[in-house]
Amino acid sequence: MSRAIELLIEAGLNHKNVVCRQVLARILADMSERLGADRLMDPAEKATTDLLLAAEIKMLLDGSLEVRHVLLFTVRLVKQT
Repeated sequence: MSRAIELLIEAGLNHKNVVCRQVLARILADMSERLGADRLMDPAEKATTDLLLAAEIKMLLDGSLEVRHVLLFTVRLVKQT
């Protein structure tokens, strides 16, 4: 799972096309939802969690409203923990 997340982030985080970044945001939000807050905060998954959350935070600063809107759900999920 961590390798898939790394590849997605590496390929799409700094992509010039806003649609690609929006799709990446949806994928990351879905992954975060499926993993759940407990697994996201699990110390055994620290490297993956750090990479995932760092990418999501960077995408929250994106110029596109659609990208930011998709990731707000993930922020709320982590905040509940």
